[in-house]
Amino acid sequence: MVAFADTVDYDPVVNSDTYPYRESGRLTLNWSGDEIAVLWLRRNQAWQPMLALVVFVVIWYAALLTTVDFSEGISPWQALLQTLKAEPFLILFFLLPLFPLFMVTRDTFWNNRMVFDKRRQEIRKGRKRMMAFGDVDALNVRVRPEKNGMRPTAELSLRAKSGRNAFLTRCGSYEACVALAQEIAVVVNAQITNS
Repeated sequence: MVAFADTVDYDPVVNSDTYPYRESGRLTLNWSGDEIAVLWLRRNQAWQPMLALVVFVVIWYAALLTTVDFSEGISPWQALLQTLKAEPFLILFFLLPLFPLFMVTRDTFWNNRMVFDKRRQEIRKGRKRMMAFGDVDALNVRVRPEKNGMRPTAELSLRAKSGRNAFLTRCGSYEACVALAQEIAVVVNAQITNS
């Protein structure tokens, strides 16, 4: 049973299967069979860290390659190997950007979905388990005030019984966020709160 802490109107048109994501422009749960629901987190801001890191890595490696002497008439790879043999600590500087590049790439491309698994009674982000259905206390819809004349947005998060909050997504409007919260609340059997 879904309990609502504040009164929120349930719109059967908005919450029906005939109101898919592509036509509505809002996030919705996509069902894979009867047991697994997937929320694809399509956020434009996911690309910003990736692009910033790629620019940084290009500048980083361009600066590192200035330490290599390419004037000896040997292939660039041989010149690089000679420099690394002469200065082995440079290997760390060549390998250093690879770890954050891997992490940001993983978050951009692979951790962009929330899985609500009814069989296992758990919520996962990507492949990482976030919490069990029984651990969910409420879904919190919070309105973000408008900034610089832009319209207000809403954020949806899960609140665990332990008090920990897990951010789910940002919606373009309060109504879209409440509609998504209603879909998720039915799956995890939790109440919806507003703050």
